[in-house]
Amino acid sequence: QQQHQHQQQQQQQHPHANAHSQSHAHSHSHARSDTTDMERQIGELREQLSERDAAVSSLRARVNCLETQIHELRQLPTGKISHIPVDDMIRIMQRYGSEVSNQTLPQQRKQSIKNASIVRQFRRWNPNFFRFFFHHNGEWVPKLGREGELQRRIEKRRELLIHKQQQQQQQQQQHHGNSSNSNK
Repeated sequence: QQQHQHQQQQQQQHPHANAHSQSHAHSHSHARSDTTDMERQIGELREQLSERDAAVSSLRARVNCLETQIHELRQLPTGKISHIPVDDMIRIMQRYGSEVSNQTLPQQRKQSIKNASIVRQFRRWNPNFFRFFFHHNGEWVPKLGREGELQRRIEKRRELLIHKQQQQQQQQQQHHGNSSNSNK
């Protein structure tokens, strides 16, 4: 009984103490529910993040697949000169020159030349292109290697020059032969 009386006296002397302990208990349960709400929100955000990561991963895989397809398509030559990209033609003409003449493609001219002109010139300069080049890793590569192709072109131009000179000599001989026959 004495203890009960003592508690009543304390409550009368300190009426706020009881309210404080009740308020403290209430704020503690409120903090617990706030923590639970935050944990739930964190869980939801993690789930959303996981879904987005899966979507990004799926899209990244699709992009990689498309890039692989593009790479493979660039490696499949059609056998038509018109299907060779113009930039590749320009690079080949600048690197290897003409197969049939001593011409080279000046750097400054490539901007001013129309694509159709480049294709025509490429055909003239490389009459047997597919015989001497193959497509490898997205690039046109000479079958004989760079030095071998340059050497082959020098030989080809020399042969064409000799052939042209022989034709001119034959024409001159025929012309001289015809004119001496008509004098008789």
